[in-house]
Amino acid sequence: EDEHILAIHKPEGVPFHSDDNEVGIVQKVRKGLQTETLFPIHRLDKITSGLMIFAKTEAANKDLSVQLANKTLEKYYLAVSAKKPLKKQGLVSGDMEKGRRGSYLLKRDKNNPAKTRFFAQALKTQVKEQYIDASNNAWLYILKPETGKTHQLRVALKSLASPVFGDRRYGPDEADRGYLHAYK
Repeated sequence: EDEHILAIHKPEGVPFHSDDNEVGIVQKVRKGLQTETLFPIHRLDKITSGLMIFAKTEAANKDLSVQLANKTLEKYYLAVSAKKPLKKQGLVSGDMEKGRRGSYLLKRDKNNPAKTRFFAQALKTQVKEQYIDASNNAWLYILKPETGKTHQLRVALKSLASPVFGDRRYGPDEADRGYLHAYK
């Protein structure tokens, strides 16, 4: 934290916005700091843990928002999947369309595409789970979103036939959590 920004670690399972059932991360942070003057710079899905940045002033909010829009502020995420990807590195790009029950679909059209760069590496595991692929590997991803669409990273990994481990919306795997983390 400094006079312009606040960086926090958001736990997984905490929603961005408050609803009737849960207090969201923005409200929790505002309450903890006893201030309403706090601007979230980006959002994280409920299943996503990790780094969240808040601007503490309108000027900082404007500056950081311009950096995001101009792509001079980069974001990196880590994810784990139990399934081998169709390819180990590249770019997932395509328009996203809202589907059933709040899920999104990746389309082949590229009028306003979601773009995600990715790199995958096999992780040997001692876990003999039904969810880990036949080679007994899990897969670690480094993800760099070049756009900021709702569920973009989760949909990108699903399109590679390698959904985020524990993502009940986009994958079949049961786990103690969704393994998607805002890293840097």
